[in-house]
Amino acid sequence: MAVFGRKTQDIFSKLYEARTNIQLALEFLLSAHDPTTQDDQALHAQMRCDIWGGEHPLAKDPDRVTKLIVSFRDGIEQKCLPLVNRKLGADVEKSWWSRLLGNR
Repeated sequence: MAVFGRKTQDIFSKLYEARTNIQLALEFLLSAHDPTTQDDQALHAQMRCDIWGGEHPLAKDPDRVTKLIVSFRDGIEQKCLPLVNRKLGADVEKSWWSRLLGNR
């Protein structure tokens, strides 16, 4: 990251954070017991949303992983799209990944 600068490192940190959230959620749910308290239920709901997305009334931020991934994608596109357009001479607005995820 030293070659590309601090802003690029911040872009990639979003992807690493999303990956870590998913990994921790998987490890937690594989080892966890049935939630009994309201706090446990909320934590389980958040972990499920981190892995599979979707909405759950107990999850504090059901789209937090999706937001991180979209932010990473947008940052990379902002960094790379000018170079790709210049190199290929194309009028590329969004990547295949953007179209796949939809313009969230």
